[in-house]
Amino acid sequence: GKGPWGRVLDQARESEAGTTPVAGPPIRAALVKNDFLMRSLGRPHRDQVVTSRPAELTTLQAIDLANGQILADYLYKGARALEAQNKPTEERIDWLFRHALARLPSPTEKTILADVASESAGSQEMEDLLWMVFMHPEFQIIR
Repeated sequence: GKGPWGRVLDQARESEAGTTPVAGPPIRAALVKNDFLMRSLGRPHRDQVVTSRPAELTTLQAIDLANGQILADYLYKGARALEAQNKPTEERIDWLFRHALARLPSPTEKTILADVASESAGSQEMEDLLWMVFMHPEFQIIR
């Protein structure tokens, strides 16, 4: 509980309890309590070693990704944060890709996403933009 890990784990506990917004450095999912979304997406128990992930979604995973409230809440909060940045569309897409996938978007990806996230895009469009990036096979949630 001392040093930098104590602060990170305290923030994780507070965010799970809903007492404060998550602030500070990213928190690995392995250090956070397993929630329903993580279980349905196949997060293993900490004592299990998993060396590969299946490429296909199960029915439960598809339903959770399309209708799950936990993911919808993440998208809602993320869309508000993206809107608050007040950046041009191209910069917004580059920023999102760098932070979500650790790379810049390809020209094709940038063209498709620019149609969704135009300068006049509202919160629903921002949620759609995030959903498109989060559904990318390269994406993994790290809080």
